[in-house]
Amino acid sequence: MDFDEIDFDDENLETSDSLRLALLAAALTTAADLIATISALKAIDEEKESIKQDAQDQQVLEEQLQNMQQQIDELTQQNQEHINHQNYLIEVLQSMQSQINKLKR
Repeated sequence: MDFDEIDFDDENLETSDSLRLALLAAALTTAADLIATISALKAIDEEKESIKQDAQDQQVLEEQLQNMQQQIDELTQQNQEHINHQNYLIEVLQSMQSQINKLKR
């Protein structure tokens, strides 16, 4: 029998309830797969955004750390300069004390 010879009038086509349910199930499964795919794509986008935000946060932290290290270095240098100046003043005072002691003799 050739398909051209088959009469597909609505009156002659009777579908069973099980075929209709199978068609409905297939349509719902397809819709569920579409929703799952959209959900997966959204999750991927969210993860990419999270990674991007983490990278930006890390860069800010690195900049803050670098700034703090620079401040520490500057304070350490200033402290050393103060120590050097203090040592110089101690030497000057000791020299002056020595001269005073010589004058007292």
